[in-house]
Formats: sequence, C-alpha cells, structure tokens
Amino acid sequence: MSLLQSIGEIFDVNLSHSLERFLVEDAGIFVPGTLAVRSELDVVLLVESPHTDEVAPHDASDRYPLKGSAGRHVRDKLSEWAPLTLGDPERSIGQLVHQGCDAVLKLGIMNVSQLPLQDGAYINQGGECQGDEVRRNERWPDYIRCMEHIKCEPYVRHYDGFRDRNGNGTGLLQREINDLQDAISKDLKERLDYLTGCNKNVTLVPCGDVASAFYLKACVTCLPHPARSGWRNLDGQNACLRDVLERLWPT
Repeated sequence: MSLLQSIGEIFDVNLSHSLERFLVEDAGIFVPGTLAVRSELDVVLLVESPHTDEVAPHDASDRYPLKGSAGRHVRDKLSEWAPLTLGDPERSIGQLVHQGCDAVLKLGIMNVSQLPLQDGAYINQGGECQGDEVRRNERWPDYIRCMEHIKCEPYVRHYDGFRDRNGNGTGLLQREINDLQDAISKDLKERLDYLTGCNKNVTLVPCGDVASAFYLKACVTCLPHPARSGWRNLDGQNACLRDVLERLWPT
C-alpha cells in the first residue's frame, strides 16, 4: 500500500487524492523510465521531506528532493570538499542529480517522507495555497497537526496523542499520529529494501534528526534486553536474533 493510500485510510480518501499534488519522488535512484536501480549509484542522501520549492511545480516530473536553498547549500559544501565541476552555482544538488549531471552520477537523494511534514510547504512563496481543495477537507487540520508533531518529535516510537487548547481530550488523534508514523516508516522501509536489494553496496547517509530517527524506525530492529539470567532463556529461533547473528557470522 502506498503512502497516499495509507493516509486515505487513516484520515479520508478524498484527502489522499488531494495530496497527490504534493508528492515528491526520489531523485537519481532509477534508470529514467524504468524501475531498475542505476548501476553507478554509490551514495544516497536520506533527507527529511519536501519543502516549498520542491512541491511548487504542478508537473510531477519537475518535483524532486533538495531543489531549493537547502539543495544549493549542499551543493556548495560538496564543492568545498571535493574537486567537482558543477557549473552554474544557482543549480541545487537536487537539480544536478535529477538531471543526471556527470559529476554526481554516483549520488541519489531520498526523502524520508515523500509528502511535506510542515504546513508551510503547502503554501507557495507568494503566501497563497498551492491547492485550495486540500485545505477545504475537514481532516486537513488533523493531518497537518500529526505531520508537524512527527517532525518535531521524530525519535518518539509511540505518541500519546494530543490535547485540545483547553487541555481536554487525552489521547486525541493518538491512533492517527501513530498510524501515520507507521505508514511513513513502512513506505521508507519498502523503498530502502528495494534499493539495497538491487544494489547491496550503496551507502545510505541520513541527514539530520528526522532522517536519522526514521532510518532507525524503518531499518533497525531492537532486541529485547533480558535481565541477567534471562539471556540464557532467550529463544534462539527469534527472527531478530537470527538476523543479528547472520550479520556477525554469515553462513
């Protein structure tokens, strides 16, 4: 199930349809027009979520990660650290990757969430709404409140929900925010599993707290920590334990 479909089940089917306009796909991962992972791909930057510049185009083919000012900052840093010929300094690293610039053929970019995590990204630079239909949906305030809370508290694994302005309603939106977190994590895991299944040598680089937190949520399973003698009774058939042992001592 896609992220949009999951949001449709959590909040409202019509909301998920409206949000399709704001979805930003990964950049530099696939051979254009196919689902084949590029053989040159070596490093993938895992960043947070789309921002205003990334969602502005109505044409999905012109929406990609690290398109705006953040992408230009990344480009500047890479130029400082490596002898790269990147041409026009106004071109962001996202644009270079999206357009297949020779200097960055080994680089790909993925957003943790392919939908914006903050309300401001759904408003264009002139202060007008990018898509009025999405804000007319009665579940919009709940959706954006959950997204922004996840952005602010990315390392939390189970949210207790929200209270209203009067402090009432313990657990309000608790199901929605936890289901939304699970949907984002699952979507990210599926994309990363496909990527690493096709290219086991790719190096993933989480950039920032949101990326680091969701990389852990999506890809790192925690073993239980038994108290003292409990270790001797730990089930050797535990799937998570078997995975750890296989990583340490491949069969």
